[in-house]
Amino acid sequence: MVVLETQSEGEPNHWSLFVAREGSGSGGSVYQVTGDATYMTRKFDDGVQHLSSESYLTSYVVAYLDEAQAGVVRQIATQEPPPWAHNRALVTENCQGWTVRVLRRLQSRGIGTLEFVQSMEAMMQPV
Repeated sequence: MVVLETQSEGEPNHWSLFVAREGSGSGGSVYQVTGDATYMTRKFDDGVQHLSSESYLTSYVVAYLDEAQAGVVRQIATQEPPPWAHNRALVTENCQGWTVRVLRRLQSRGIGTLEFVQSMEAMMQPV
């Protein structure tokens, strides 16, 4: 899933990827980038009840995964560099851009559809 969360007033929604077993009460794995848009870092957590967080807004199913595909998500998220810029004026991307980059790579590996990636790109908010 792509999970959208609210942030402070005037800030774009936070986007992350969430992989969990359907119906499992043990939570799942969250793949995201966090921090100031000039220097974001990857943050991955397992065993998270992501869909019940206070900031949860909505989520979109990318695909139903088997174990091997869940491993591909972890691999790609781990490899995709987080956004950064030399200063605030040069910021062109945030967590939403990173998530879309990961989705594009997943789609190229047969996880998700081009239409889904394009729909998420259309939902991106200005940085």
